[in-house]
Amino acid sequence: MSRVSKPYEIVERALELSTTDGLVVIADEHSSANLRWAGNALTTNGVTRGRTLTVIATVDGAKGTASGVVSRSAVTADDLEPLVRAAEAAARGAGPAEDAQPLVSGVPASPDFTDAPAETGSEVFADFAPALG
Repeated sequence: MSRVSKPYEIVERALELSTTDGLVVIADEHSSANLRWAGNALTTNGVTRGRTLTVIATVDGAKGTASGVVSRSAVTADDLEPLVRAAEAAARGAGPAEDAQPLVSGVPASPDFTDAPAETGSEVFADFAPALG
């Protein structure tokens, strides 16, 4: 499988892998900037990034729609299909949900769907970090 790294690519690939009646995929991207201080001096700084992928599968049955939800962090291209299958298995093993509603359809994709997520950086500390020492 080709390397899938952009959030929208992972979402689209997960949707392609679906074998259930409905699938929702949420890619939650996050970043944080860190400063470390020792002896009134900045010793290190850095930025971390992460991703949590949530897959919600739905299965229509004779008694109603059941859903299964699975979330995982640090999902790679190799982890994607097992994650989708786990959500599908959870949906197939669940009973029908009393509050199930049809998934929204017919809505055009957001124009910024393929844009890179916003990230933070150490520069967010530029104004007040010097005063901390």
